[in-house]
Amino acid sequence: MREEILEKQFTELLGLLKFDDEVLEWVRDALHASYADERREHEEAIKRFQSEHKRLQDRINAMYVDKLDGLVDVAFFEKMSNQWCDEQNRCLGEIERRQEADKSYIDEACSF
Repeated sequence: MREEILEKQFTELLGLLKFDDEVLEWVRDALHASYADERREHEEAIKRFQSEHKRLQDRINAMYVDKLDGLVDVAFFEKMSNQWCDEQNRCLGEIERRQEADKSYIDEACSF
């Protein structure tokens, strides 16, 4: 059976479902609780990635001072700073992904 046909039939069946106010209130409460948990998890993950980003920036800054003082050669500084910048970009990507997922979660819940 084609997916489009199955989806249409499933949608029609779902459209026939009726819920009383008590069930709808329970679903709303469950969605709010679920959203609160999801949001808390996203916020904690974002804080971890922000902290990691700052830690990497502090490393780059410290190594730059060491490079200026002649304690680290230019090639090593460039290698490590490039590696740490890549890790910072990964952190920023994860932060953005988490923020988008958080928006998507509430948008989907509100359309319910």
